[in-house]
Amino acid sequence: MNLVTYLTTMLHESKIAAARNASMWAGAYFLAPLLAAFVADTYWGRYRTTVAFLPVYIVGMIVLTGSASLPSFLESSHHGDVHRTVVYIGLYLAALGSGIVKPCTLTFGADQFDINDTVERVKKGSFFSWYYFTVRISALLSGTVLVWLQDNVGWGVGFAIPTVIMLFSLIVSVASTSLYRFKEIGASPLRSLFQQRLGIGLALSMLGMVYLALLENRRLAVAAGSGLTSQNVPVPISILWQVPAYFLQGVAEVFAVIGVTEYFYDHGPESMKSLCAAFGLLAISSGSYLSALVLGVVSIATTRGGSPGWIPDNLNEGHLDYFFGIMAALSLLNLLQFVYYSMSSRETATCLA
Repeated sequence: MNLVTYLTTMLHESKIAAARNASMWAGAYFLAPLLAAFVADTYWGRYRTTVAFLPVYIVGMIVLTGSASLPSFLESSHHGDVHRTVVYIGLYLAALGSGIVKPCTLTFGADQFDINDTVERVKKGSFFSWYYFTVRISALLSGTVLVWLQDNVGWGVGFAIPTVIMLFSLIVSVASTSLYRFKEIGASPLRSLFQQRLGIGLALSMLGMVYLALLENRRLAVAAGSGLTSQNVPVPISILWQVPAYFLQGVAEVFAVIGVTEYFYDHGPESMKSLCAAFGLLAISSGSYLSALVLGVVSIATTRGGSPGWIPDNLNEGHLDYFFGIMAALSLLNLLQFVYYSMSSRETATCLA
């Protein structure tokens, strides 16, 4: 979802407020799986939880579609309260529904493979990779096709398309109930490759932040050299320079998320598999809230004395490169912490052996 752009153009929020609110929304989205895990593992099961909360996501998207399409909402966008309230209700309903469904569909999909069957055991090993590949392709399409539709056709159309797709998915899921397996699968042996994957992913994520800091520093230099510092206009530098950053981030997620997901599923107790799958998403939730906190602190600390701050509405006057530098430092700290606890974990395992 092109969320920051929507909040700045339709709700007329400042860039820093929109970025902070988007991070808070992302935190709620990745926190919701904990609720899903508790409900799925304790009461309803993965399938029933999915079928129960997928309509919540659909309702949230319908609310967003209406907020972006109905004239009565659009006319109130400048003075705020009605349109803003409806938008955030839709956003958080969508976050709740989608966040709860996410770990349940993953673990329920893995449940369809019989670990006692050699062929199916091999297929289950590749299931997580294909699942995440599908998720990334969906993200690619939503970040390109849907964003183009939102910017050039209308926000209502951009919101309506995923709404229709998810409604169709709900219908297909319910209609296919008789085809599913509703039995548990045992855990597989421990794979130390998990730690290697995650470490590589964290390192690549840090390098991505370093690259963005250097790129933004170069962009600001070009803006100053072109006399565009005081103008809120694009800088004459190719947008393709951002491709390496997205590539690094994508590869980092491939290394980290697949390993974490498979590890939690394979080694979680039978009664807590959804909860274990949610732990990986909880880390992303924590990161989103930390990002919102850092944005808030940076905004307060850098706008004193009439300064525009590091992240003003006119980014040519700011220092987004400093912000990326802070994120790179935090990523390095996270990597060092991972290495420390990873080594401690191996030492503990050796002692126990």
